[in-house]
Amino acid sequence: MNILLINCNQFLQNELEEFMGRECSNIFSTASALKAINILDHNSIDMVLLRMNTISDVALLNYINHNYNKIKVLLSAERNLEDVISSIKDGNYTILHDQDNLAEINKYFQSIS
Repeated sequence: MNILLINCNQFLQNELEEFMGRECSNIFSTASALKAINILDHNSIDMVLLRMNTISDVALLNYINHNYNKIKVLLSAERNLEDVISSIKDGNYTILHDQDNLAEINKYFQSIS
């Protein structure tokens, strides 16, 4: 089994290596989304452990889900990030795809007033 750790500390990597023992062929580790994608592209990864530190890690998770949907992903997150993601998921909001487009913002405000 090949495991990719993203945003995980060295202690976790050492513990995982000891715990998995012979069952684990390789443990790759990086804190960079670009390096993570490079590892995914060039290795047969079975599982990803992604520590979600920032909201930008959601984009990496989305990329993995769409491009490597057979890989099992385990998420670890700070409580604050969980709250943000929960608010986005459960919230009543409209997404403006181009926040610099004043006409689009004006149209949205007119639709709710």
